Amino acid sequence: IEAWRAELSRMGGSLVLRRGSMPKTASALCGETGAGAVFWNRRYDPAEAAADAAMKAALRQSGIEAESFDGQLLHEPSRLLTGQGTPYKVYGAFRRALENGPEPRDPVDTPGSANWFDGQVSGDTLESWNLLPCFPNWAANFPQHWQPGEAGAHARLDAMLDKLEDYPEGRDIPGRDFTSGLSPHL
Repeated sequence: IEAWRAELSRMGGSLVLRRGSMPKTASALCGETGAGAVFWNRRYDPAEAAADAAMKAALRQSGIEAESFDGQLLHEPSRLLTGQGTPYKVYGAFRRALENGPEPRDPVDTPGSANWFDGQVSGDTLESWNLLPCFPNWAANFPQHWQPGEAGAHARLDAMLDKLEDYPEGRDIPGRDFTSGLSPHL
């Protein structure tokens, strides 16, 4: 979250953290800022999809434009189905269908500019959410191994690409690290 906050700040914006019902919180922020639209990346877990649908309906009922997008996916889950119209259960068959399907869209670049709200809105501090472990602090060594945020993901990807030529042999040598380390970013 801090990496995202820093990136938004660099672009002239800010991040507001709030807890509560998504429809009520989003509606309240729209009222406080005068925003006429809310956009977000779609979620696919059944409970999350239902919560997103409820938020979309509540916002639209209030006259606020509300749209969700397939922001972080290679493909929409409903697009790649078996001949029986069900999701794939075997990776090989899924991979072949994916390879033979339409090319995924290119990622969208970070916007160069945006129209930011220039007023003040209240929000929670990240610390007040008590998300970090304390006793025991099993995450104490994470900073040595992982840099959160997009810059950290790019650094890990670059490091893996540098090792790619040696990967076919190196992956089988004990003690050599040929894992990408990208999973926390994905």
